[in-house]
Amino acid sequence: MPEHRLPARAVLASYLQGAPAIVGLVGVGVVALTNAQFWLGRWGVFLIGALLLARLLQPVFTVATLRYDLSDSGIRVVRGLLNRRSTSASWAQVAVRERAQPWAYRMLHLDVLTLRVGGEVTADGVIELEGIEPAIAAEIVELAAQSHPRHEASPESVAEVPAPVVHDALGENVGSDTIYRATTGQLLVSGLVQGQVVVIGTGAVLAALDVVQQFGGWSDATLLQNLPLVATLAAAGIIVLGMLLAVVRFHGFEVARDGNRLVLSYGLIETQHRVVDAASIVGVRAHRNALEMLIDHVRIRLLSQGAIGSGAANAILPALPRTIAASVLEATNGALPVPALVYRSGRRALLPAAAALLFTVGVSVGAGLLASWLWAPPLFLALIAAGASALLVIGVLRLVTRRLSAQHPHLWAREQHLFERTDLVRTAEVHLLSVVSVARVRARGVRVAYFAGMPRSIRAVTRNHELLTDVRTTLGEAAAPLAASRVRARVRTHREVATR
Repeated sequence: MPEHRLPARAVLASYLQGAPAIVGLVGVGVVALTNAQFWLGRWGVFLIGALLLARLLQPVFTVATLRYDLSDSGIRVVRGLLNRRSTSASWAQVAVRERAQPWAYRMLHLDVLTLRVGGEVTADGVIELEGIEPAIAAEIVELAAQSHPRHEASPESVAEVPAPVVHDALGENVGSDTIYRATTGQLLVSGLVQGQVVVIGTGAVLAALDVVQQFGGWSDATLLQNLPLVATLAAAGIIVLGMLLAVVRFHGFEVARDGNRLVLSYGLIETQHRVVDAASIVGVRAHRNALEMLIDHVRIRLLSQGAIGSGAANAILPALPRTIAASVLEATNGALPVPALVYRSGRRALLPAAAALLFTVGVSVGAGLLASWLWAPPLFLALIAAGASALLVIGVLRLVTRRLSAQHPHLWAREQHLFERTDLVRTAEVHLLSVVSVARVRARGVRVAYFAGMPRSIRAVTRNHELLTDVRTTLGEAAAPLAASRVRARVRTHREVATR
């Protein structure tokens, strides 16, 4: 039986972290029992009680039944009571290590440790210890790090990849290991240009408007009469709230290099400390929208072999100054080439982006006016038609402007329209090439499927038949070493059977 267990105060930390859910369930139950207008029936109250009971018992059950054991070779975690499940992983297979401190766990001096096993796409590929002692978490991270030996770039890669430049937010040297440390001002700009303001802030502002309408005495007619003011306040609220949330999420954002590993640290309320091995990075995505082009920033995502999900398995960095983004990618010791987009000024792409924007807006407005003229639908239906046509135009632009190129051992996909993006992936991760053609049409539809934390694909339309040959050749070159290793393993197995 494994010797380690989680401390008892992990139960309290889980209760504090899940307090909003617990309070919400209790509130719904009280309202359902005391207010006949919101009566949910006997089964509704029973369901709420069951959910509340499960939420209260889950932390106690986890702490009481979870055990884990550490060794020089790996980690073993056993959980469950009647249905006991054991998960074992060697340190060499742990591609990503994450240490987080949500606010409740930080108050009680506890960590949330997540280990992601490379190449595994099921829940068994994620080992999570919620409420582990920080000293033990540090020991686990160190044991996993020792299985991935630190090394500097080889002479060949040094000749191809310049040494990373170490910056802080003011461009000054801050140490041999730190590549970049962001200031609050840069995080505010990053939150604005990344478009998170729309995604994160819209719901909160709409909720605030609903509260004003319910308790402030504003009717629908009043809101419609004051629509310009409401729209201005809503836009300002979305921008401010989104920028503040970006600062809270990426507070103290820092990128450092530790041998052949990248170390990412950030977070104000919930701190994150991630270690990504350069060898586990199988792809890079570089992206910039119109605002990022204007201020010459680039957003990069490191695609790794970690398990399950894009946000969890892959490192998503905020919008960084272009020179800093280049330094971060160069710090991987040549694990992957740096996309040319990162070295090229974003302002050069503003003219194509403006043309694509005007075209998209023109088609969208035209579709809305045409729908109003032909069918005279309500205003919201005309707006839906305009929005749908805009999405269709963007999808067609992405498909038509995307360019594929292949040269062993890498595959590139570049596109430039409303935004500019480059996807780079190792051909060893590509497992499917699909080509669709129509009789007497020279253009071909191409789909390349690959694995990077989760199944992904790249689609494009091309008239270059030589490109398809290059892609097939590159995939064949990438598959040859894997096939040879499988043959050697099969021969070795046959020999062992014959010996027996």
